Formats: sequence, C-alpha cells, structure tokens
Amino acid sequence: MPCKPLPGDKLLQRVSCAKKFKALGYVSSTQHIYVGDHIIACVYALDQWGDDTGGYASIVSGGMGYTYVGVDIKSRFNRGFSFVIEVYGHKPVTCKYLRKCCVYFRTCTYTHTHTHIS
Repeated sequence: MPCKPLPGDKLLQRVSCAKKFKALGYVSSTQHIYVGDHIIACVYALDQWGDDTGGYASIVSGGMGYTYVGVDIKSRFNRGFSFVIEVYGHKPVTCKYLRKCCVYFRTCTYTHTHTHIS
C-alpha cells in the first residue's frame, strides 16, 4: 500500500506486525489503528523482507478521511510476514468557507463548517 504524505501531514502511528510461517498454509493478522481526533491522509504498509515475499496488505475498514484504519495482512503460501504500518495525517481544519480550505473540492479531506447568509 504505497502512499505519499502531503505537506502538513505527520506520522501519527507506526505499528510493527510479524507472524511466523505455517506449514502448508497461510497466516494472517488484522491491525486496527486509531489516531484520536486526527484525520488519516495516508496509510503505508512496508514489507520488511527485502525480496517482497512477505505477503499482502489491504485496508479492510476506515482509512483515508477517517480517524481509524483496519489493515489486513496475509502471508504467501507456506511463509510468514513482517510488516511496518505507518499512518500519516493531520488535525481537522474547520473553516468558514469551503473555498478557503480547498481548491479541489472533491479531493479535500478537511472537515468543513459552512455559514450560509440569508
């Protein structure tokens, strides 16, 4: 799960997860990571085995735009795994007008409060 933190994002959590191999089978683990009141902007799962045989990671709940993420890691057949999961994000920004917070409305991850003048 590659990602690139944006300017202003900081490392919120770093979790290591490893399991030994299971003969003639797979091993798996789901890591649930909560970041408090921060908004997740990037989740990076790095296989610690340099030959890329450690397995697969995927987001199963939450993720970008949420305050939590569930990452499922599954090994390759007859192998174990060792991953480091890094979660980057920022505090929610409250702004009066959407245009002042985000230029690209559809990709904006900020929490907005709008004031309508009647």
